[in-house]
Amino acid sequence: MGVNKVAQVNLSFWIMKICATTLGETAGDLLSMTLNVGYAISSVILLALFLASLTTQLLSRSFHPALYWLVILTTSTAGTTMSDFMDRTLELGYARGSLILVTCLVVVLATWRFTQKSLSVSHIETRRAELFYWMAILVSNTLGTALGDYLADEAGDPRGSRRDREERGRAGDPAGPRLGRRFLPRIERLGGPQRGVRIDVAPVRRLGSLQYLSHSL
Repeated sequence: MGVNKVAQVNLSFWIMKICATTLGETAGDLLSMTLNVGYAISSVILLALFLASLTTQLLSRSFHPALYWLVILTTSTAGTTMSDFMDRTLELGYARGSLILVTCLVVVLATWRFTQKSLSVSHIETRRAELFYWMAILVSNTLGTALGDYLADEAGDPRGSRRDREERGRAGDPAGPRLGRRFLPRIERLGGPQRGVRIDVAPVRRLGSLQYLSHSL
């Protein structure tokens, strides 16, 4: 090949990368959640788009910025739905899904380094190196989505990640049954003869919502 067909890493690159990743995640959520296509089918559709754009990129003989950023965009959209498919449909969970993706990324980078003797992203002049480059970007984008959801769900907002709240909102449950199940035992322990307090938790069970309890009290 002998021609570098990837963008140079500088400030402009990172600005474009952030924009493309944000747009890609939004597009992935639009297809899988807003349009209710589902994570599995969305992953198949977006992976097909990624492979089509990647094939065009690999067959090109020079650097085309629009084509390059199109591939970046498709890695982000496919990565978003694949992460959700692993975490939700396969029920691996955010932590386990993130661990699997970290392992995949390490394997890709190690194989890239072993076969190409370099991990340089500034001068990629062979088709094999370019394949490793795009595989690493796809896996890292998928990992980014999984880690972001993990931090939001397990270590951040107790209501769960943004996707959890959106899904519950479409189901008509603002706080979600999972949150009710998480805190209900603690609420029940507040009542009882030893404290002289009785709290009716039946409405909380029915609604699965702490919001109802807070308004009632």
